[in-house]
Amino acid sequence: FSPDGARVAAAGQEVIVWETATGKEITKFQAKDEKIGVSVQSLEFDATGKSLFYSHTNTLVRQSVEDKGDQLQAQLGQVQVIRRRPESNQIIADAGRALLFLNSKDLTETQRYEIPSPMHSISFSANGKRIAVTGASFSTVGNLAPEELVFSIQDSNRRFGKSCLT
Repeated sequence: FSPDGARVAAAGQEVIVWETATGKEITKFQAKDEKIGVSVQSLEFDATGKSLFYSHTNTLVRQSVEDKGDQLQAQLGQVQVIRRRPESNQIIADAGRALLFLNSKDLTETQRYEIPSPMHSISFSANGKRIAVTGASFSTVGNLAPEELVFSIQDSNRRFGKSCLT
């Protein structure tokens, strides 16, 4: 859903956006890649609901919902999960064993944290000041401002260890 709830999007090999009040389709576009059968891995609206961020194979895409020609791509490596940080202009993405903070306007990297294994999920508190990240061998919760570790659990034995935020 867009932040105001006015739009909803779904994706597979194509991305479709609808108005939630009427069910009317607003736009539809194909996920482009040279590989056949590419599927969108993750999908997220920007803060205005006017652009979508989606990932497929090694690419993160910012696509305008209202203008199909307005598109920006960044090659980041294998991106599985993307999230918009509430109350900010940042997009957070995984790139293999790194957590990337990106400027949502131009997709430039503003911060990078190395992590122990590829991510499964990224979540934020409602105000965007805390982040929770999980992967195959770790779970971490941290404060983003000021940057500090709240707790970190690594591997199935639940040993405390270093975090991506330390």
